[in-house]
Amino acid sequence: MDIDVKTADEYFKTRLGADSWFALDDAAKNSALVTAQNIIGKLPFIGVKADQNQETIFPRIYHGKRISMPVDVMYGIFEEAYSLILKTDIDVADVPDGVQSVSLGAASVTFKDVAGISVSRNSIKFLTGWLKVGFDIENCRYREVY
Repeated sequence: MDIDVKTADEYFKTRLGADSWFALDDAAKNSALVTAQNIIGKLPFIGVKADQNQETIFPRIYHGKRISMPVDVMYGIFEEAYSLILKTDIDVADVPDGVQSVSLGAASVTFKDVAGISVSRNSIKFLTGWLKVGFDIENCRYREVY
Protein backbone atom coordinates (compact mmCIF):
# COMPACT_ATOMS: atom_id res chain seq x y z
CA MET A 1 0.00 0.00 0.00
CA ASP A 2 1.10 3.53 -0.70
CA ILE A 3 0.97 6.56 1.52
CA ASP A 4 -1.18 8.86 -0.54
CA VAL A 5 -4.41 10.78 -0.17
CA LYS A 6 -6.53 8.04 -1.79
CA THR A 7 -5.25 5.35 0.58
CA ALA A 8 -5.59 7.70 3.56
CA ASP A 9 -9.19 8.48 2.55
CA GLU A 10 -9.94 4.75 2.52
CA TYR A 11 -8.48 4.42 6.02
CA PHE A 12 -10.41 7.38 7.40
CA LYS A 13 -13.73 6.16 5.95
CA THR A 14 -13.76 3.53 8.70
CA ARG A 15 -12.29 5.68 11.48
CA LEU A 16 -14.69 7.18 13.99
CA GLY A 17 -14.48 10.97 14.26
CA ALA A 18 -12.57 11.63 11.05
CA ASP A 19 -14.82 14.47 9.88
CA SER A 20 -12.00 17.02 9.96
CA TRP A 21 -10.00 14.90 7.50
CA PHE A 22 -12.77 14.98 4.90
CA ALA A 23 -13.28 18.72 5.35
CA LEU A 24 -9.85 19.33 3.77
CA ASP A 25 -8.96 19.47 0.09
CA ASP A 26 -6.47 16.98 -1.36
CA ALA A 27 -3.58 19.47 -1.26
CA ALA A 28 -3.98 20.02 2.49
CA LYS A 29 -4.34 16.27 3.08
CA ASN A 30 -1.16 15.63 1.09
CA SER A 31 0.72 18.28 3.07
CA ALA A 32 -0.39 16.65 6.33
CA LEU A 33 0.74 13.22 5.06
CA VAL A 34 4.17 14.51 3.99
CA THR A 35 4.68 16.31 7.30
CA ALA A 36 3.59 13.22 9.25
CA GLN A 37 5.96 11.02 7.24
CA ASN A 38 8.81 13.41 8.02
CA ILE A 39 8.03 13.28 11.75
CA ILE A 40 7.60 9.51 11.86
CA GLY A 41 10.75 9.09 9.78
CA LYS A 42 12.80 10.54 12.64
CA LEU A 43 11.80 7.73 15.02
CA PRO A 44 14.23 4.87 15.76
CA PHE A 45 12.77 2.03 13.69
CA ILE A 46 14.07 -1.49 14.08
CA GLY A 47 16.55 -2.74 11.52
CA VAL A 48 18.38 -0.57 9.01
CA LYS A 49 17.36 1.04 5.74
CA ALA A 50 17.65 -1.39 2.83
CA ASP A 51 19.61 1.24 0.90
CA GLN A 52 21.47 3.88 2.89
CA ASN A 53 20.62 6.46 0.19
CA GLN A 54 16.86 5.90 0.31
CA GLU A 55 14.76 8.82 1.47
CA THR A 56 11.93 6.72 2.87
CA ILE A 57 11.73 4.83 6.17
CA PHE A 58 11.02 1.50 4.47
CA PRO A 59 12.07 -0.94 3.07
CA ARG A 60 14.35 -2.03 5.91
CA ILE A 61 16.60 -4.97 6.63
CA TYR A 62 15.63 -6.69 9.87
CA HIS A 63 17.28 -9.91 11.03
CA GLY A 64 18.61 -10.44 7.50
CA LYS A 65 15.21 -10.03 5.85
CA ARG A 66 13.99 -7.18 3.73
CA ILE A 67 10.66 -5.86 5.00
CA SER A 68 8.32 -3.47 3.22
CA MET A 69 6.34 -0.85 5.08
CA PRO A 70 3.98 -2.64 7.47
CA VAL A 71 0.32 -1.64 7.42
CA ASP A 72 0.62 -0.59 11.09
CA VAL A 73 3.34 1.94 10.23
CA MET A 74 1.25 3.32 7.39
CA TYR A 75 -1.74 3.68 9.74
CA GLY A 76 0.55 5.38 12.26
CA ILE A 77 1.49 7.94 9.61
CA PHE A 78 -2.19 8.50 8.78
CA GLU A 79 -2.98 9.04 12.46
CA GLU A 80 -0.08 11.47 12.84
CA ALA A 81 -1.31 13.41 9.80
CA TYR A 82 -4.78 13.62 11.34
CA SER A 83 -3.31 14.73 14.65
CA LEU A 84 -1.45 17.53 12.85
CA ILE A 85 -4.71 18.66 11.25
CA LEU A 86 -6.46 18.75 14.61
CA LYS A 87 -3.57 20.67 16.21
CA THR A 88 -3.94 23.56 13.79
CA ASP A 89 -6.87 24.81 15.85
CA ILE A 90 -5.07 24.42 19.21
CA ASP A 91 -2.67 26.96 20.68
CA VAL A 92 0.03 24.98 22.47
CA ALA A 93 2.57 27.80 22.52
CA ASP A 94 2.06 28.33 26.24
CA VAL A 95 2.70 24.71 27.19
CA PRO A 96 5.82 24.66 29.39
CA ASP A 97 8.84 22.47 28.60
CA GLY A 98 8.63 19.01 30.08
CA VAL A 99 4.88 18.65 29.63
CA GLN A 100 4.36 15.34 27.90
CA SER A 101 0.75 15.65 26.81
CA VAL A 102 -1.87 18.27 26.12
CA SER A 103 -5.51 17.33 26.56
CA LEU A 104 -8.73 19.06 25.70
CA GLY A 105 -11.54 17.33 27.53
CA ALA A 106 -11.18 13.63 26.83
CA ALA A 107 -9.05 14.19 23.71
CA SER A 108 -5.32 13.82 24.17
CA VAL A 109 -3.17 15.65 21.65
CA THR A 110 0.47 14.51 21.92
CA PHE A 111 3.06 12.87 24.06
CA LYS A 112 6.81 12.42 23.99
CA ASP A 113 8.00 9.00 22.93
CA VAL A 114 11.30 7.42 23.96
CA ALA A 115 13.23 9.39 21.35
CA GLY A 116 11.84 12.71 22.60
CA ILE A 117 9.94 13.29 19.36
CA SER A 118 6.40 14.46 19.87
CA VAL A 119 3.89 12.14 18.19
CA SER A 120 0.21 11.51 18.68
CA ARG A 121 -1.00 8.76 20.99
CA ASN A 122 -3.00 7.14 18.21
CA SER A 123 0.05 7.10 15.98
CA ILE A 124 2.37 5.56 18.55
CA LYS A 125 -0.16 2.78 19.21
CA PHE A 126 0.33 1.61 15.63
CA LEU A 127 4.11 2.09 15.71
CA THR A 128 4.71 0.08 18.88
CA GLY A 129 6.66 -3.03 17.99
CA TRP A 130 8.37 -1.37 15.04
CA LEU A 131 10.52 0.97 17.14
CA LYS A 132 13.77 0.24 18.94
CA VAL A 133 13.43 0.24 22.70
CA GLY A 134 17.09 0.26 23.76
CA PHE A 135 20.40 -1.53 23.52
CA ASP A 136 22.11 -4.35 25.39
CA ILE A 137 25.86 -4.15 25.83
CA GLU A 138 27.46 -7.54 25.59
CA ASN A 139 31.12 -8.37 24.94
CA CYS A 140 31.88 -4.77 24.04
CA ARG A 141 29.32 -4.91 21.22
CA TYR A 142 26.03 -3.13 20.95
CA ARG A 143 23.00 -5.22 20.15
CA GLU A 144 19.54 -3.82 19.39
CA VAL A 145 16.78 -4.90 21.77
CA TYR A 146 13.42 -5.58 20.13
